[in-house]
Amino acid sequence: MATLNTTNIKHASSGSNNIVLAADGSTTISNLSNAGKILQVVQTYKTDTFSATPGAYTWVDVTGLSASITTTGSNKVKVTALVNGSAPHDGYNVYMKVVRGSTDVGLGDAAGSATRCSAAGYWSHQNVTDYSTHGLITQLLDSPSAGTHTYKIQIQTNYNSTAIYTGRSENGTSTGFMTCPSGFITLEEIAA
Repeated sequence: MATLNTTNIKHASSGSNNIVLAADGSTTISNLSNAGKILQVVQTYKTDTFSATPGAYTWVDVTGLSASITTTGSNKVKVTALVNGSAPHDGYNVYMKVVRGSTDVGLGDAAGSATRCSAAGYWSHQNVTDYSTHGLITQLLDSPSAGTHTYKIQIQTNYNSTAIYTGRSENGTSTGFMTCPSGFITLEEIAA
């Protein structure tokens, strides 16, 4: 088998090299599109717990569950987010949404007075001493402009004066109950 030793390959009519072979073995192909390539990944993984009593239908930030990414050109951002949590009363809905800066992203369509969110769940318990945790997850492809963008997670409940928790069941410090990560948010810059 013969070996061709060269550093550049180009078409006779081309003004520049079409293929460049580097000393480390890497190859650069000038007209190969990067579209769809993952350029960078940023993640925040929240292992501690969080609780809030925001009032009915009032969004609250999950403290520490945000991440920032700097994008270029018309590249997109793939957002994957998970929240684990509970509410202390049976039959309460909990809603989650993704916010970029002050802009909501990945929401359902408007439908009357219904709450628009990225994910929702029916966080409940089987009886007054058996509280469970539930996970809400969403994944979306956002199209921000070039620059630095901070994405965060917000949650709310449909019942007034009720605490909601992430990373634990309502009785999360008691024997027989559990704690777990509050959740994560992962950002991936995708070449346009």
